[in-house]
Order: sequence, then C-alpha cells, then structure tokens
Amino acid sequence: MKYSIIIPVFGNIDWLDALLQSLEEKCRRSHAEVIVVDDASEPHDTERLEALRKERRIDILIEHGSRRGFAAAVNSGVRNSSADVLFVMHTDVVVGPNTLGRLASHLKPHGPADAVSAVCCYAPHSAYRLSPEMQHRFVGVFKPKNKPSCRKDDIARSLVGLYGDFDSFCKSARISKPDLIYTEDGYFFAVAITRQAWDSVGEMDASFSDRGFADRLWVDKLSALGGQMYVDRSTYCHHHGNATSDGPGMCHEKLSATARRQYEEAQREMLRSVGRLL
Repeated sequence: MKYSIIIPVFGNIDWLDALLQSLEEKCRRSHAEVIVVDDASEPHDTERLEALRKERRIDILIEHGSRRGFAAAVNSGVRNSSADVLFVMHTDVVVGPNTLGRLASHLKPHGPADAVSAVCCYAPHSAYRLSPEMQHRFVGVFKPKNKPSCRKDDIARSLVGLYGDFDSFCKSARISKPDLIYTEDGYFFAVAITRQAWDSVGEMDASFSDRGFADRLWVDKLSALGGQMYVDRSTYCHHHGNATSDGPGMCHEKLSATARRQYEEAQREMLRSVGRLL
C-alpha cells in the first residue's frame, strides 16, 4: 500500500528534521511519498528544504511563496499527492513504530473509520535531540496551563530521557489495547484519511489562515456526512506544541481566540446546511 505524507511547514525546520528522522526509522519509507508544503518560510529555511529534497528525504516540495496558512498547505499537498491513503502530519511530531501502517489498517474497507489519528503526547521524545534554542523554546517558554496533562518538570526530564523510548512511554501512558475511540476533536497531529473520504468532504477551509480549527471543521463535515474519525490507542506520536503554526510576531492566544470564533460560526452554518441544526 502506498501512502502520501503531507507536511505543512512554516519555518521551524529543526522540528521537521526530527519528524523525517522518525518516519525513516519507524516506518516503511519505501511505501510513502513525502510531500512538504513550504508556506512561505524564511529564505535560509527554504534553502534547507531544497537541500532535504536533493537528499531525497522529501519527494515533492511545494512552495507557496506567500503565507496562506495550514489549511491551504494541506489542500496543496493533497492536490499533488498520488496515493489512496493520505497522512497529514504536523511539523512538530515524531511517530512511533509502524505508525502509518497501524493507522491505515483501520481505514475502510478494512476497519470502522474514515479517518484515524494517533494518540498524542505533549512531550519531546528523547531519541530526537533538540538544539539548545529549541530546548529553551519548549522548556523555558512552555506554559503548563495549556498542557494540563504534562507538568513543566516532566517535560524538562523528558528531554534527557523521562520515557527513554516509545515502548516505555506507551507503558507509562497505559496505551496497550489496539482499539479505537471515537473522537469529535479532530486535530490532525498525525492522521490517516482515505482519498475517497477526502473527496467526499472536500478541501479544508483555507480562510482559517494562521491557526488551527480548520482540521476540526473538516472532521465535523465528515461526521455530518455519516463518516467517523477515531483515535487509535495502539499507536502514538509525540507532539511538541505550536511549532507548526509558529512564526515571527505571532500571538498564539489572539490567533487561537479568533480561529475558535470563526470555527464556531462555520460549524453552526455547516450543521444548518445539512439539516442537523435548526
């Protein structure tokens, strides 16, 4: 089975390098095409992306040229993909063993879901060392109130081996059953989608320019059309938090509040259009 892995990027190439490393080490890279969408990175990051393409760590590199946002980047990636199974990966995740295969195995017609996401843990994995700058950004600037499941001292220790490896993390998080849990949250940290499901729902709303919720609205539309999204507790990824949508001059609190209001309005309109909201 061939997969298309779509990775939107806006700078933060250090995070992308760790994701690519985990895909190369933990998944069957020969079965996948890696599509990176450069959503107007800084010039030095653009040069690094081109170098990754020449090293064949990236199969397809798409350059937007101007800032268009996460949803538009995902849409561009899908348009340029060739596989029947689509993966969307945030830049700032690393994946566990056979993540792609496990998620894809639950997609229809082999399982009950139209989209399946991995269990997500907000802590860097010790095997993927961060630069001093990235460590400072994650540990020094980290706001525990935004990630209530993981304390600041937990994250500091995780950088030097709190879990040691993915299996230890899996055990500590009590992820042991290969069952699926239905979710309505729908954030695409690491998600598998059939092309048939993508085509039936349509592209993500690219008016969500800078910050989240466009993926959540897409899942709402999937559910309204009778589809389902699940979290697979047999697989997992580590998510560093905010790096995919990070950039110079961005205020996460303001962007998140604006995107949430836009999402709630769009959700109500979408539910009215399908007769689910009077």
